[in-house]
Amino acid sequence: VNPTIERKRDSRIVVTAQEPQTQITIKKEGKEEQFTMSQNQYVEFELGLSGAEITANQPVSVTQYAIGGFCSGMGDPFMLWIAPTEQSVKDIVFSPLPTNKINKHYVQIITKTEHKKSTLLDGKNIENQFSTFPENEQYSIARIELTPTVHRLQNPSGLMAYVYGYATPDQNTLE
Repeated sequence: VNPTIERKRDSRIVVTAQEPQTQITIKKEGKEEQFTMSQNQYVEFELGLSGAEITANQPVSVTQYAIGGFCSGMGDPFMLWIAPTEQSVKDIVFSPLPTNKINKHYVQIITKTEHKKSTLLDGKNIENQFSTFPENEQYSIARIELTPTVHRLQNPSGLMAYVYGYATPDQNTLE
């Protein structure tokens, strides 16, 4: 799990166990915490700027809640369901929602470090956009600002992508 963008406070993470006796390890900021959880039990924590690696011996649900602008300085709160690395895709077409309320659009891409050189965005290699994930160097992450048009991501070895947007502080008002 990686922060959406760099800001003082970013996200809260909720990990929910599906089965009894689920063993979960959370590696964050160089420290590991281990939990044994019952069915439907959850653990919640604040995500630091370096992200977190979550591993489990049984299926779990991981949800990222991005904190809104009144707490973090940018954007409305939103939720992302974080897919397990085993559910990567090789080719995806997507479009950020064009709206006058959201003026910053991003895609966050996660792939194995050894395969980042094969990642294409709109037909262009984006290997130089990746940085190694601090909590597990086997994976690399790219966060790229986009235009709100149709885009295509490809990697023959697989990737995961999350698309989201923010209103900048001058756009971040209640109506």
